[in-house]
Amino acid sequence: MRQGRVWRGARTVALLVPMVMTLVWAGAEAVSAATLTVCPSGCQYSQIGPAVAAAHSGDTIKVGPGTYQGGITIDVSVRLAGAGAGSTIIRGGDHVLTIGAFGASSEPAVSISGVTITGGVARSSPVSEALFGVPGLWAGGGGVEIPPQATPPDAPPVDGATVTISDSVITGNRADPERAVSTAELSPPCPGGPCPFAAAVGGGVESWGNLTLVHTTVSDNTTGPAAGLPAICSDCDGAGILSEQGSLTLAGTTVSGNQAIAAAPNGRFAEGGGVYAGLDFGGSDALTVSNSTVTGNSASLTTSLPKFAGGQLIELNANSGGIHVGDGIPTTVDGTVIKDNSASADGPHGEADAIDAAMNVSDSPLTIRNSTISGNRLTDELATNADSGSDGSAVEADGGGIISNTRITGNTVTVVSPNGVAGNAGAGLAALNFNSDARLLTVSDSVISGNTAIARTSTGSATVTGVGILNESLLKLDGVVVSGNDGTAIGPSGTAQGGGIWNSTDFSGPVQLTLDNTTVTSNSLTGGPGITLQGGGLFTTLPVTLHDSVISGNTPDQCLGCADAPAPAAGSRTSLMPTRAREGSSPISPSR
Repeated sequence: MRQGRVWRGARTVALLVPMVMTLVWAGAEAVSAATLTVCPSGCQYSQIGPAVAAAHSGDTIKVGPGTYQGGITIDVSVRLAGAGAGSTIIRGGDHVLTIGAFGASSEPAVSISGVTITGGVARSSPVSEALFGVPGLWAGGGGVEIPPQATPPDAPPVDGATVTISDSVITGNRADPERAVSTAELSPPCPGGPCPFAAAVGGGVESWGNLTLVHTTVSDNTTGPAAGLPAICSDCDGAGILSEQGSLTLAGTTVSGNQAIAAAPNGRFAEGGGVYAGLDFGGSDALTVSNSTVTGNSASLTTSLPKFAGGQLIELNANSGGIHVGDGIPTTVDGTVIKDNSASADGPHGEADAIDAAMNVSDSPLTIRNSTISGNRLTDELATNADSGSDGSAVEADGGGIISNTRITGNTVTVVSPNGVAGNAGAGLAALNFNSDARLLTVSDSVISGNTAIARTSTGSATVTGVGILNESLLKLDGVVVSGNDGTAIGPSGTAQGGGIWNSTDFSGPVQLTLDNTTVTSNSLTGGPGITLQGGGLFTTLPVTLHDSVISGNTPDQCLGCADAPAPAAGSRTSLMPTRAREGSSPISPSR
């Protein structure tokens, strides 16, 4: 089992979604005090920067077709309206657009529409010196930088600007720091001293304010090394969007092809290829993703670091190719497709973990409805994960919540350790709890199907657990189909447990599983002669309550741990429903 790095969120406030007005170049009526025009010739201004400098709060800046110089700071409440994302291009600068100002007495409310924001390369951030005393150590916001208003020494940062971006494209931007520092205050031990620390965050957008994206594409942005530059960042997170403070809302938005890249010699964390909400010193309020697509994003780690230094395990992790959410951040995903994202780790000398190919939601309440999570891939090649714990899953939920009318299908996890422990923690849904304060996760009217988990070793041991669902928390399945999930363990020794569902505990309790009107069917476990196969349908070491549910047709058996009813032969249509379970009065007790 495994636990990725956990960030600590701070506050929860009501989410206010501003009304978005899309302004087009031709025919939009001015509704503010003044309208300033920008175009290559024949307008008041030929560049956007001077128009912004001349604007007052409430003004509208209309920008015609053309390519304009970036590196602009917007510190007044204005509306910036382009002629369309294909026509109005804002290019270049450390940050193409900086909205608001660190240390300002107040922050603006800004709306932007109909533009493409591209070509920014952030080598630092306004917070780098404020938080760490070192410029160029923290790089963020290659496309759009929204700094905090302030970073009080004994309180969370103060929210930055309120920004709405609509009908726009944020693409081809990068964050890559200039320098790293090695101090025991910031980093654990590495060979030769403290691990170097530097952060690349929010290649497309770094937000410490309240950000709403509507009908906007965030694509092909990067956190990590640019061609020809050394790999400096240790923490390379939120390649598309990093929301550290305030709220983030995505409506009708596409987040695609963004890459969080952590590479040797310094790289240790690559997290949130598409979106990262909530770092430990921020206070993200909420994440809402509706009618959107998160696709083809990646988080990748390549490292030559060993397993231990100074007697401590060196934590190495790539996670959440699609979306990463920290603690205390209410998260809603509605009508959204999260597909073809990837998390990968390559650490032949250490315990480089890869987890949660699509989405990791830490200790935060989660709602997912009417969504699809499919085709996400996780690959992990490492010396061993004997100490760090098994790697895997497409979706991880640590704070309880509700998943309804959602498909988690066709995701793949492969863990390879040539000579050590290759532990695979499934390829579908993981319900976990690390703090002995488990909260109920209810999954209803959903399908968890066709997920594949593979663990492979030549001379070590291979383990697979919970291919479809891995439960170490409070989990209720109601009207769920768990089918066609396949786990394979390849090696001279090991185990494969829970082709459909694994229900037990390695961390903290309580753990509870209830199945209502649920079918667990046609799941399978396979392995060589040295692999013990247990619970093709369900593996449990704890009580399970079944009501009007069927566990059948699984391979090589139906249930390991269901002592009160004999498991039917593989392929049988007999359901595991003892009389008292059918009556809903008590659970099936596990065998001991």
